[in-house]
Amino acid sequence: SQISGAIIGITVVLVSVFLPMAFFSGAVGNIYRQFAVTLAVSISLSAFLALSLTPALTATLLKPVDAHHGEKSGFFGWFNRFFEKMTYRYTGSVFRIIKKPKRWAAFFLILTALTAALFVRLPSSFIPDEDKGILFIIVSKPQGTPIEETMKSNEEIQKYLLEKEPVNFVYSVGGFSFFGTGTSNGMIFASLKNWKERGDAKDSVQAIGGRLMAHFGGRDDLSVFAVNPPAIPGLGTSTGFDLRLQDRGGLGSEKFKAARDQLLGASRGNPNVGMAYFAGVADTPQIELDIDREKAESMGVSIADINTTLAVMFGSDYIGDFMLNDQVRKIVIQAEGQNRLDTDDVGKLYVRSSSGNMVPLSALTKMKWTLGPPQYTRFNGFPAVTINGAAAPGGSSGDTMAAMEGLVSKLPPSVGLEWAGQSAEEKASGNQAPMLYA
Repeated sequence: SQISGAIIGITVVLVSVFLPMAFFSGAVGNIYRQFAVTLAVSISLSAFLALSLTPALTATLLKPVDAHHGEKSGFFGWFNRFFEKMTYRYTGSVFRIIKKPKRWAAFFLILTALTAALFVRLPSSFIPDEDKGILFIIVSKPQGTPIEETMKSNEEIQKYLLEKEPVNFVYSVGGFSFFGTGTSNGMIFASLKNWKERGDAKDSVQAIGGRLMAHFGGRDDLSVFAVNPPAIPGLGTSTGFDLRLQDRGGLGSEKFKAARDQLLGASRGNPNVGMAYFAGVADTPQIELDIDREKAESMGVSIADINTTLAVMFGSDYIGDFMLNDQVRKIVIQAEGQNRLDTDDVGKLYVRSSSGNMVPLSALTKMKWTLGPPQYTRFNGFPAVTINGAAAPGGSSGDTMAAMEGLVSKLPPSVGLEWAGQSAEEKASGNQAPMLYA
């Protein structure tokens, strides 16, 4: 009867702390749900046993002792006397606190305010970065660079890693990277040596990546980004923040690209942002083909036939299947490689008019070289570009994300942002906590 209230109170407080974590959504909920439910159930079961079975066992197992039991010699005698002494001190402290409730209530409020101040001021982060012994190196060359030149740069980076850094082996890919595809893109996967062989923090994955980017930095013909894989697979391709800059007002590609460059320039002078970069492919050389629609109509050539001819001859078209040696083979038509090498080959194609005459495309089209994005990406329905980066040394991802939000707010009003990957989970978990605990 004397301690049942304390047991119930402690149980309610502990369950109230852990149980809301089971209702978190997203990755945070998946990580902590089992942990929260296990603790809440075990604490509740412990309280039930303390109020039901334990008193009965106590009455059965514990027997009265004589008055001089605490004076016995040896370790147990010393323990009994020490425990009794600490009990008197504790009860004396409690009585002194009870006699001056206002003073101690004020002290409690001060501690509460200090805790709240520290909670607000301390940097926040979702999951600490981990050294998994793997380093991703993204290689970018100027647009239009042949794949052979890209692979030479990959080999140069490989040589540096194998000779200068504690690396076991590397795997190089040309024509692909996390930024996009194309002959000017490359990717290197580096497997680092075991921590026992690497030694101290100067050979951590972050330090190795920093030295690599410093070694190849400042070159006009090559851009190198070394990224650490995320601590949890599936939450993006690297640690740090993952921002999607969105054109929500129809600015157009040129103005939107200017807003992107403005954001990247402003981030370089922000102390909370260690690094920010455009995680995509720059504008590539393209052919702009202009069809003279009025002339095509006057000659009886439909625009659909022109589009189909270009798509089939320079792309391909699946016709059907045929049997060859008991195997099913596909029939795909397209122009031979030697007939689709340059812009002049477009004018050599012919399209049938409504009168049955063959009209050359050179009489209906004009072409010129231009620069343009290799692909148009959207995020939640809006044209978007990906901005990745990391916190400054000693900083946190929460401070960096807040800094990037402040920089985006200074861009044109029609430019917005959303977070993706691990950054989106961090943002969502921070917004859920106050509501769940309230």
